[in-house]
Amino acid sequence: IGVPLGGAILGAGWAISGFCPGTGVVAAGAGRKDALLFVLGGLLGAFFFMLIYGILESTVLFSPLGGKATLAETGVEKYTTLVPTVPALVLAGGIAVLFIVFAWALPERRIESLNGE
Repeated sequence: IGVPLGGAILGAGWAISGFCPGTGVVAAGAGRKDALLFVLGGLLGAFFFMLIYGILESTVLFSPLGGKATLAETGVEKYTTLVPTVPALVLAGGIAVLFIVFAWALPERRIESLNGE
């Protein structure tokens, strides 16, 4: 349970900030204050996790999920498939189409408005 939960928290942080760890460090080095806060927030989160790791270690958050798994059918029999009736290419293509539709539906912004002009 801890891996999907941690991944969701990490993904939410990336989505809210607009940075991944690599680009966040580079942007912070370039002097962007929002990136500096992103990097400091990540370090602060890691510090707090370090402090409470001993407490969390024995909880359900660190229980095994049942081994390695794939999201969709890949043809490799040794991994558990979470969505066994859908080929991986179809599932990945469907997710890609959803992202394209969402991006197309977003309101258009002019570059000038983003730069404050």
